[in-house]
Amino acid sequence: MSEFVSIGYTKKPHGLKGEIKIEVEEAYLDDLLEMDVVVLVIKGKQTPFFLEDVRIGNSIIAKFEDVDTPEAALSIGSKEILAKASDLKIAKAAKEAEGFGYDDCVGFKIFDDGKEIGIIDELVEYPQQLIALVTYEGREVMIPLNEHFIQSLSEKKREIQMSLPEGLLDL
Repeated sequence: MSEFVSIGYTKKPHGLKGEIKIEVEEAYLDDLLEMDVVVLVIKGKQTPFFLEDVRIGNSIIAKFEDVDTPEAALSIGSKEILAKASDLKIAKAAKEAEGFGYDDCVGFKIFDDGKEIGIIDELVEYPQQLIALVTYEGREVMIPLNEHFIQSLSEKKREIQMSLPEGLLDL
């Protein structure tokens, strides 16, 4: 059986075509847009629902297959939304790093959206997070080893693929 992660919940129906407003944790929003199926917890049972469409405006609106009326949408309102952990980038990165301590990352190469930044020279532990010290363009930069920035970690290749906030390397 697959491991599931709670990513949000359904809210109330939207419009007349069976669409429904949903609330999804920001960290999982990009993953949701790529998913074909999610699981709703209905009366304690995990029930798969195929996504026909998801659009984002002021709210996130989802259209599920075979939910074609406001009444049908109402019946799935206020339900927990689950996704397979294997479909989530954050869960994949965490699973890959399972049993592996970031303390072991000295000497790993860091990449930012595919571009090599440098090799971790030292790790410094702050109360809020672990910071990697890396020599980048001839100067030392501090890169937070934060799960929101890490896309993947490979012990075998000794690499960390990250998506860093714009301007972080200029500090």
